[in-house]
Amino acid sequence: MEAGSVASRAFTVFQKVTLAEINLLRTSPREYAESRLRDDRRAGRDNGAYQDLVGRTSVPPLRLDRRLCEAAQAYAEYLARRDRWGHCADRTPTERAHAVGYTAYGGEN
Repeated sequence: MEAGSVASRAFTVFQKVTLAEINLLRTSPREYAESRLRDDRRAGRDNGAYQDLVGRTSVPPLRLDRRLCEAAQAYAEYLARRDRWGHCADRTPTERAHAVGYTAYGGEN
């Protein structure tokens, strides 16, 4: 593993902040809608997300996984080197997760 890889250092501020935002959405969907989407709804720019979220129930928070962070970083670099984008430019997200030893259920937030 390279010295600068995700597995050899602490999680980045970006990763932590992103996870905190996702977990607020997951654990408090109504609060998330009120704090993040209320102004767009009042201005008539809501795409339906506000109404969808206020009706949802909470689900457990997620945790960062070094293997998945490493796989995501490697994939982002792969895409950048090839000037491409997308979820499946080389393999599926599940295949990339399995390649780094992550076999639990996965999904996309």
